[in-house]
Amino acid sequence: MGTIAYIAHDGCSVQMRTLRANPVDGIWGLSEPTTVPEIHASLFNPIVQLAWSDTDRPHLAVMDYHGCVDIFSFGQSLNSPVLRHDRRLDTMAHYGGVVACHWLQPAPLEGGNPRFESCGPFHPLPGRSAFVYMTEAGVLKMLWMHRDYSFRLVTHRPDGINKLTAVEHASFCGHDSKFHRTLTRFRGLNVADVLWGAIVCERRLYALEAHIQWGRSSPDGNQTLGELELAPTIKARVRLDIAFGCRTNSTLSRIQWIPALISEATGATLGPMQLFLVYWLDFHRRGVEIQWLELKAEDAVSPHTRFN
Repeated sequence: MGTIAYIAHDGCSVQMRTLRANPVDGIWGLSEPTTVPEIHASLFNPIVQLAWSDTDRPHLAVMDYHGCVDIFSFGQSLNSPVLRHDRRLDTMAHYGGVVACHWLQPAPLEGGNPRFESCGPFHPLPGRSAFVYMTEAGVLKMLWMHRDYSFRLVTHRPDGINKLTAVEHASFCGHDSKFHRTLTRFRGLNVADVLWGAIVCERRLYALEAHIQWGRSSPDGNQTLGELELAPTIKARVRLDIAFGCRTNSTLSRIQWIPALISEATGATLGPMQLFLVYWLDFHRRGVEIQWLELKAEDAVSPHTRFN
């Protein structure tokens, strides 16, 4: 079972096709396309990007040109999406379109208790997720799922970034959180997790450390994650600010975070996070160039030579 979603040619709608088996010969194929009726777009504000969450019951984020987001959930009937967040409730304001996004996974369970043994961050409640995204204006946003399965919005503008320049490229990745991997009760402490981001503005590369503060447990500390009262905030600080320039006859096309390699047995970090920068070459040379940077614990950057 599965659903394939794609944007129509005119950008005004989202089409879905589902995998299905022919009851006569058992051959798999795709259904005829169907239009998601709840999506309202136009040629002046088309749909430009889709993003699936990687969960048992996935969510689909639908982003338009102005950075507003619809979120649909898919239950047992994969071809019957339910609108959980209507982008018409968002304000277009001056935030601009979405340049990067990242789905937070729900808290994994083991024996009925949350288990955090891979790169976070996670939504602290099992079966819930959150959608983090960055706009062209450098505003960091998070749509997080409440206990009633509705989505609520929090925003933050990181300090240290010129507000007058547009974000050209961005990327997010999870960060190993030993705090989350070792505690299931929180003894009155703030429940927080870390998400790393990178953005490019006017030939400057910024590495961001975003702290997601989910809430505070009761003063007596006798409270599980499932009982935690959620009041999330998200704040980011610039950890690196470096100048860079493209080589002659090449254009930066994409940046991509690769999370640190974590040992499943011990939880130790086996390798640093890496940031890949992909450049398009001019039509004479053709192809791409790739540069990658390693971000170490002490914020040192180790650049590596580009290759074709």
